[in-house]
Amino acid sequence: MIDTFMFFINLSFIIKSKEGIVCQIIPDVLLYQLDNIKLREKILNSYQLLIVANLGDNIFEDVARPSCIIQIGNKSYKPETYILEYSTKDKINIDNIIPSTIPTSLFRGLPNTLFATRNLEGYNLLNRFNQSVLSDLIDNDGIQRGISPDLKEAFIIEEAIINEYSLETDYIFPTVTGGRDVKKYLAEDIGKRIIYTKKTDSEKDIENIIQFISNFKSRITCTEVKQGKHPFWSLHRAREKSIFDKKEKILGVITGDKISVSIDTNKLYPTDGMYLFSSNEIYSNHFLVGLLNSKLFTYFYRLVSMEENRTLAQIKPSVLQNLPVSKDFNNEIVMLVETKTREIADKINANEPIDEPENEINQLVYQLYNLTDKEIETIEESVK
Repeated sequence: MIDTFMFFINLSFIIKSKEGIVCQIIPDVLLYQLDNIKLREKILNSYQLLIVANLGDNIFEDVARPSCIIQIGNKSYKPETYILEYSTKDKINIDNIIPSTIPTSLFRGLPNTLFATRNLEGYNLLNRFNQSVLSDLIDNDGIQRGISPDLKEAFIIEEAIINEYSLETDYIFPTVTGGRDVKKYLAEDIGKRIIYTKKTDSEKDIENIIQFISNFKSRITCTEVKQGKHPFWSLHRAREKSIFDKKEKILGVITGDKISVSIDTNKLYPTDGMYLFSSNEIYSNHFLVGLLNSKLFTYFYRLVSMEENRTLAQIKPSVLQNLPVSKDFNNEIVMLVETKTREIADKINANEPIDEPENEINQLVYQLYNLTDKEIETIEESVK
């Protein structure tokens, strides 16, 4: 996605004098977003990055978008960068923050050429594990977002509505819409249903559904409906049925800065508040659920995404799929993680506490990655 600030940074490079310095206050996505990789690489290759200051949320009154300051000069400057991080949530005054100095070359070794401003030891840890990434353990469907209805009230219904309006049940499936509908480790059918209609469906096969959704027609404001790209009774983004109908899959919650994934054996059709994927059978889905729910994976995710404690933080599949894994994990430990994940699912069904097996999974994952006691201590302090 092209953002306006990207244009202005490039324009600044064109109009500045040879000895000039570019200094801008811009959205913080420059520091970490995949769409900005080429711009970050251009800055490192053609200029000298002098200062990176990550300012976080609400640095300006009435502006919630996280911001940062960058200062860029020519290659005559020393190859060093001052970095600092500030948050309005901190008690410290920004004037009292002392920047750190790092070799600018460090950024080149970070995933996606991130402009990291803290926890550099963590990035060094991340770089130790670069054999494979999560996408190498996922089937050909990859990680996908759930279904997007134009108006949730029109498409997400209860059983009573199905009976009252005699809705065509061949087009209705169980759904979950977000973190409130699923438990970490286990996704169950909670009684919500979604009308799954695509623009290619025959109207004569869904007459009652069309009649029901027509009650909401005035509230469906989708531009594509107005342009005639799909009828008002069709889902905005239906996705392919095959990704939902798998015997077993993994569902993940989008909102938040902690990874939370669950096993689904109920062929749920989640909405776009969730993402979904399945193992390619190098490892089981249960193992992947245990691995991703571990503290280490949330630690890795926060390093790469810089989403920790951010307003409206989200788990981004494009970031998640690039987290480091191995195709050759110790098989005995893998089996133990899988067993503990199944044990947790059983305990959830029995309404029993899961703290003990969850902590055991964390310790097993640390073993998979051969972490030192000091590294484990750092992660435990970081991910509460």
